[in-house]
Amino acid sequence: MTCYFYQHNYRRNKFIRSSAVVVSLMSVWHHGESKKQAFELENKVSLDSLLSLGIARVPGICLVCSHVTSGVPPMFAHFVTNFPAFHQILIFVTVQFLMIPKVPVIDRFHVSRIGPPDVPLFRCIVR
Repeated sequence: MTCYFYQHNYRRNKFIRSSAVVVSLMSVWHHGESKKQAFELENKVSLDSLLSLGIARVPGICLVCSHVTSGVPPMFAHFVTNFPAFHQILIFVTVQFLMIPKVPVIDRFHVSRIGPPDVPLFRCIVR
């Protein structure tokens, strides 16, 4: 009878330890994600500075995912400095989570042009 209680207690402690590990990993991930979002919002790049670089274009479509809803994300400026060419059509995709149970069909996808009409740059916000 005593052996049963020790075995049961060991299983419960193992579950509590593994739960603590999962909670700590999730809290570290959440902290890093919030820092990344704050960095992206503070360090937006102006579109004029990127267009003045004269980037070589190749045929195709490029999707860039980011949390920035306006402007150009800072990670794209890093790509521009490290890669010699980009696709002809660039689409910046942002997924927004809203605290409402249902988003109307008209407001689910918002596609807009970024920059001058001769440069095919678009932003798509998915809600």
